[in-house]
Amino acid sequence: MKRVEAGRYPVTDRLYMKDWKQPLVMGVALIGGFVLSFVGFGVLWAGTPWPYQFLMAFPFLLLSFGLARFNSRGPWLILAGATPVGSLLVQFRDKEDSHLLPILLVGSWVVGTLIGRYLGRRYSTKQGGIV
Repeated sequence: MKRVEAGRYPVTDRLYMKDWKQPLVMGVALIGGFVLSFVGFGVLWAGTPWPYQFLMAFPFLLLSFGLARFNSRGPWLILAGATPVGSLLVQFRDKEDSHLLPILLVGSWVVGTLIGRYLGRRYSTKQGGIV
């Protein structure tokens, strides 16, 4: 924080994005990535057909788009939050006794997050901060 001398006592400026909103955005990214991956695991556990499970890339895209507009590390933290459940998910096998579809499913989360990051950075606010 910047200190401004006003009379006898130093007065601090208002809180800026770097003071409390950056950690909030980073926490939302970590928790959001974990929650979305947990929902994706639940969709898999419920027995949803594979083509519908790949639609879980869109919530990752939307979260990444929203956070990439304000914080360049947000999408990477989404992936960090999704890593524990994603690493568990790729150990499962499909009907043909292959790991291919679970790996593609987690890969679709990664691709959705990276596309959201690209779109968020492309259409970001000029100031780069929360309005």
